[in-house]
Amino acid sequence: MRPFCLVLFSLTVLSCQLAAQDSLISKVSGKYLSQVTQKSRHFEKQLDRRTSKALDRMRKQEQKLRRKLAKVDSIAAKNIFTRSIDSLGSLKSRLKSKTAKYEKA
Repeated sequence: MRPFCLVLFSLTVLSCQLAAQDSLISKVSGKYLSQVTQKSRHFEKQLDRRTSKALDRMRKQEQKLRRKLAKVDSIAAKNIFTRSIDSLGSLKSRLKSKTAKYEKA
């Protein structure tokens, strides 16, 4: 009988502690979620800026390489770099469209 009472008492204390934690979580969660959301948006914007800059650098480097190769063989430069420069431009435009969705929200 004694172990049963001990288990029952332990479960009662545990359930009271869980109820107290639930009320604390509901009070803190609004503020916490707000802060987490702000930090998340900040990091998303920072990542988007860095990605955009990296794409710009890559695009400039490819254009520079294309100009150098065009001096030697213009047809090869056109064949090699036309698709890659266009693909970098499309990546950047897709990045801007996705970030626009987040900024509206």
